Amino acid sequence: MVGSCAAPPPSTTNTVRICDDTGCGDRDRSTASFLPAEPPRPASADDSDTYRGEALATLQAEASTQPAAAYKLGLIYAYGLGGVNKSLVAAARYYDQAAAAGHTWAQYRLAQLYLDGTGVPRNPQKGLELLFKAADSNHPAAAFNVGMLYLTGRDLPPDNQLAVQYLKRAADLGVPDAQYNLALLTFRGIGTRQGLYEAFQLMTKAAQGGMVKAQTALGRLCMTGLDTMRQDLPQAERWLTLAAGGGDKDAGILLAQVQQAQKEQQDYQRRLGLLAAETALYWAKAVYQSWLTPTIVTYYY
Repeated sequence: MVGSCAAPPPSTTNTVRICDDTGCGDRDRSTASFLPAEPPRPASADDSDTYRGEALATLQAEASTQPAAAYKLGLIYAYGLGGVNKSLVAAARYYDQAAAAGHTWAQYRLAQLYLDGTGVPRNPQKGLELLFKAADSNHPAAAFNVGMLYLTGRDLPPDNQLAVQYLKRAADLGVPDAQYNLALLTFRGIGTRQGLYEAFQLMTKAAQGGMVKAQTALGRLCMTGLDTMRQDLPQAERWLTLAAGGGDKDAGILLAQVQQAQKEQQDYQRRLGLLAAETALYWAKAVYQSWLTPTIVTYYY
């Protein structure tokens, strides 16, 4: 069965057929990928307690009783907001105050300081403790980072299944980066059951969430076809247009190729249309086959 790019069927083979500038060939799923890894991106989850210009004195007066106020003070000092001199030491102190009261964004940000050793001495154990607290309270970015620590083996023993578990949590919470990475893991069958259809769904969610690399990945997939999924140039143009508009240079190059292919396809269809009258004439004037005669039987002694 062959499916379209927009609605691919499940696939269970261990190889995929990929067409690129070097030609077409079957490749092992464990090594094939949509795109190379991209550099770290800022957390995209909504921070409802982000700093919104509140007076410093007001936040300082509220910090002892309101974790959100302490957290905002942490942001002020971490990024030098509101005319305050930047101080990661002061930021860590306020983050710690909010984190102790269960503020997940403070836990997430303070964990990063401990893991990187900025503003506080590097302390992976403390950083991981805070990160797990936030992740297990369904903080999207924290869940994503825990998953990536398990996947890369940084500060945690490598564990693909636990990586997938936390990335899935982040993906379900709407983190496009998690959906993208989980799509690649599902495509390769790493830490989870292999499935092209499931990978396509996750990549689509990431693309719909505005992740440019995911849009490029889908555009390329629809442009060339992949495994049991047939080529779909209109879908390819849709995704590559979005990705190119988002600044992806590779998407712009691929988009030009797709548009040229569609133009050639349209020209070919027009030429076939012009030949339709000749086809009708051919059918109308074709001579009937003559009488069938008995075949000659030959026998050699």
